[in-house]
Amino acid sequence: MKVMCIGSSAYDITSVIDDYPVENSKYKIKEQYECAGGSCGNAATLLSKWGIDTYYVGCIGNDYYGNKIKEDYINRGVNIDYLVLDNTFKTTTSYILVNKKNGSRTIFSFNSFHDEEIDINVDIEPDIILLDGREYETAKKIIEKYKNAIKVIDAGNDRFEVKDLSKKCNYVVCSKEFMQKVSGININDLSNIKDAFNKLEDMFNTNIIVTLESDGCAYKKDNKIVVIPTLQVEAKDTTGAGDIFHGAFVYGLTQNWNLEKCLKIANIAGSLSVTKYGGRNSIFSLEEVLEVYNEIK
Repeated sequence: MKVMCIGSSAYDITSVIDDYPVENSKYKIKEQYECAGGSCGNAATLLSKWGIDTYYVGCIGNDYYGNKIKEDYINRGVNIDYLVLDNTFKTTTSYILVNKKNGSRTIFSFNSFHDEEIDINVDIEPDIILLDGREYETAKKIIEKYKNAIKVIDAGNDRFEVKDLSKKCNYVVCSKEFMQKVSGININDLSNIKDAFNKLEDMFNTNIIVTLESDGCAYKKDNKIVVIPTLQVEAKDTTGAGDIFHGAFVYGLTQNWNLEKCLKIANIAGSLSVTKYGGRNSIFSLEEVLEVYNEIK
């Protein structure tokens, strides 16, 4: 099967610190990791690593970091026929501080988002399209062209573009933050979560899945909310865990697995990823993820 990932790419620089810094102080960084990133970029990388014919669609700057990203896609086997390097665009960079004390990460991003239509001619027919709300005009055109493709959106925030594309997708896999903001319902108390699901289903008329951070994820089955708990691991760096979750979920769709198995595999892949530093560097192999799945299923 062919999967097309349309959305953001970035370059991540992760610095590991012993505790969160105090303002107007000077620190020496002893551990630092660099890798390409971005939500759809990370998902595309996982899919390619797991053996799926994967195409990335997006625009990055024709600059130092843009060319590092391009080289990374090539080295990791992602098809970049529809990757555009633009001389007038500056590649998004993220500077990430990871607190070694508790595994939290704080991200400082320079975002130069590109949402104008890319001048490309997509001439392959994807079976599945993964979106993250970026490259909005291009995404709209492609999903309209390939109506039979299964469409999945990584709904991480409540931007207009994300909400609009969500209405055109078969699966809205959203963050806890997205669900709360769009529904107006606080789901920190999970007793309210069914009302939030109902509201999003009414708005988008599609399948809703929500990631719940350390609580795992949830979906609706037979009018009941099913929560799938995550693995209990010691978190070093949570960067990219959601992107890896989405990539693994899409992989499950390519295998025609039932929804529960797709989500369990995605949970495992996302959970394992937080045990390593650097988002894209923390993608475990399919074999490692399946080994854990077979142990706990």
